[in-house]
Amino acid sequence: PPFLRYPLGQYVGFTGFPIRYTLTAQVSDGPEAQGVNIGFGVSGLPLGARLSAVKGVNPVEEAFEWMPCAEQAGRHVTCFEAVGSGGNASAPECVDMVVHADPPPVFLNSTDDGVSRGVGEEVEVTLGATKTYMVTVSDANCGDVVTISVHEELPRGATLLPQQEGTDLYNQAPPCAPSSAPSGGRTASRTLSWLPPPTYGGNSTQVCFQARDACGGCACAGGEDTVVSCITFRVRRCRFSVGAERRLSEVAALYKTNWLSVWKMNPEIRHPDYILFQGQAVHIGRILTVGANDDLHAIALRYGTTVGEIYDLNHDLQRQPAIFENQEICLIPTPAGANPPQCSSPRPTRVSSSATRPPPTPTASTSIPSPNALPRAASSGILGFAALWSRL
Repeated sequence: PPFLRYPLGQYVGFTGFPIRYTLTAQVSDGPEAQGVNIGFGVSGLPLGARLSAVKGVNPVEEAFEWMPCAEQAGRHVTCFEAVGSGGNASAPECVDMVVHADPPPVFLNSTDDGVSRGVGEEVEVTLGATKTYMVTVSDANCGDVVTISVHEELPRGATLLPQQEGTDLYNQAPPCAPSSAPSGGRTASRTLSWLPPPTYGGNSTQVCFQARDACGGCACAGGEDTVVSCITFRVRRCRFSVGAERRLSEVAALYKTNWLSVWKMNPEIRHPDYILFQGQAVHIGRILTVGANDDLHAIALRYGTTVGEIYDLNHDLQRQPAIFENQEICLIPTPAGANPPQCSSPRPTRVSSSATRPPPTPTASTSIPSPNALPRAASSGILGFAALWSRL
């Protein structure tokens, strides 16, 4: 008699997505194999399932395909036998199919510049450095199609790279490989690349990634599922990551200050003419903690800068005059002896306080020492003997 061969005896499927496998039967070599015709008998065929025409002579093949509908979730057993033209039949063999409701996609841990991050974990960004943040989504249904996008507008300077498709648990493309449980599935990932503008220090931006799967066939039996994961990107204040072979003078020019001021804020740099290594984060200003009754106009006058320049260093102020006690802001003081710029902006509202008191005298923890006298327009070069001696 013929004997029946087929893939594994159990399949996992999902509503709205096809289950496919191929049956194979043959008669062993010998006199009975001459001129024999082989067909298939079937019992327990699910509603909507189809069998193809038999192909071949010896062996022969027949393809099974079934798109489970929403109401067909559950267990289905279909039994087959191979039948020869002489009436001989093989022992029946049964295929066990377990159909689940199509699951929604799930966000996995993300990758922040190559470092794994938990779902929703806050991300730190440094000015001058391109942030690469990759989100990964998994779908237990390896036959599903997942699309990753951004829910709202991207921050200025950011781009979303093309989606990368992963593989299933068995490292192969759909249709799904046989499995005893709906695990593994397929993955997809997408990378956000962001180089924030130089004026984005202190910025806090929330980016919401959206993953949507397909609803499948049989009147959209799988249902279209959408999940969202939001990440907060915080840009460091008063820090700048330099590019390859850049000098302090180039960083200073970007922020309209001088190389000596930047050098004094970075004591780990032994000489101002040294070429900085790529990715080195340097201080471009000082962090000031706002005191009671402080306002931006008074701070600008005190440190020889302007309200506009303070706005350029603190994107989170949103060019609004209101500040509050203990708030941190970045500023670049004008060196002592230089002509302080005039503030043309109207005087902002003062910090609210329960008791009226004069502005606090700057202390070591909250104040910014004024740098040594040097014109603001000074450029980089070899230090004079006195300046170098004072640094050593």
